[in-house]
Amino acid sequence: MSGSADGTGSAARFSEPFGVAVDSKGNVFVADTGNNTIRIGSPPSVAPTFTLAASPSTTTVATGRAAVFNAIATGTPAPSYQWTLNGSPTIPGAAVTTDPILMVSGATTADNGTYTCTATNTGGNATTSATLSVVSSSSPGYLNNVSALGFVGTGGGILIGGFNVIGSGSKEILVRGIGPGLNTTFQLNGYLSNPYAELFLGNNPVMAGGSPVQNDDWGAPDYPGAPIQATVTTAMATLGAYSLPSVSLDAAILTAVPVSGSVGYTVQVSGVGGVTGTGVVEIYDADSGAPSVRLNNLSARNLVETGQNILIGGFSIAGSTDETVLIRAIGPGLNSTFGLTGILAQPVLTLFKGSAVIYSNTVWGGDPVLTAVQATVGAYPLVPSSTDSLLLVTLSPGGYTAQVTGLNATTGIGVVQIYEVY
Repeated sequence: MSGSADGTGSAARFSEPFGVAVDSKGNVFVADTGNNTIRIGSPPSVAPTFTLAASPSTTTVATGRAAVFNAIATGTPAPSYQWTLNGSPTIPGAAVTTDPILMVSGATTADNGTYTCTATNTGGNATTSATLSVVSSSSPGYLNNVSALGFVGTGGGILIGGFNVIGSGSKEILVRGIGPGLNTTFQLNGYLSNPYAELFLGNNPVMAGGSPVQNDDWGAPDYPGAPIQATVTTAMATLGAYSLPSVSLDAAILTAVPVSGSVGYTVQVSGVGGVTGTGVVEIYDADSGAPSVRLNNLSARNLVETGQNILIGGFSIAGSTDETVLIRAIGPGLNSTFGLTGILAQPVLTLFKGSAVIYSNTVWGGDPVLTAVQATVGAYPLVPSSTDSLLLVTLSPGGYTAQVTGLNATTGIGVVQIYEVY
């Protein structure tokens, strides 16, 4: 039977003997006595349901900072969104109020109140709400450490951690390349037996006294002016870093780096003598109090495999108020931006607080709010149709982990990035 009495031209396969068909869009057809195809139904509407409600339900940010709410819904057809503040669609500091992601920039007390998102389609609507409180704070939230766990190979497969500092003066940092400590502290096997860490500015090693700022075994200083083990031990304890046996082969660097404007550094962790295994790179803000020179961009690049060799980026927020961050899991963007091959084709980004999953994303979809934020923080742009994954979230002080895996257990080179968003 063939024909299309409704003029849609939809291809439908009929089921004999009843002469009923359903096309790929869910339209229902029957064949009449004249052998014509008649559409008698359209896909049923499914009312919106929020799959990721605005979270946290109550957010407190310092004056002038950013606040973000996420409210993503499913439904058929795809729902539209409208945010309101205390019932009004006019929201100070928000450029877009018709997106599942609402970002309030430069928050003031005028932004205090209840934020409601309504998702609507032909099947109905659903709402979810959250509360924002904007306060004056002498210690606003800030990024104070990052770590990345991955498999440390050789050549392009070593573990690379990056960080960006902004301000004027210097920034005291503690850098660690951990291998044996993963076993003594967490009983992890397959660890990198002898890590080596070196600090770089661009493509050049950071120098001190004519020697690269580097470390092999943390108990023995490797460059002129490097602090003794006792000083590093005190810094670890002060910063809340888990302790290392004094004779372990883990690497640690405690140093101050110069800052003028915005400066990016990297830490390369490799295995001495070409040894391989699971390792961690850690970068701590070692300044006391609420630093004026701050970490505003933290990243790690590695080969993303499966099991314990996925890429895990850990970070911590300090201060007394919530902090907004942009988290990116990049695979295809490494090819489109840098021409890198062997990339992770479809990264999956999952954010944990402790053992609980609090957010996740697979394919960022070219969302306009995310596009604008990437430009604001200076992140290299991504192709809107790329399968990279992004999260824009406001988080309370504490520790978090961002896990990067490959969809369907695929593997390849990937990057996890955490940006501070004002």
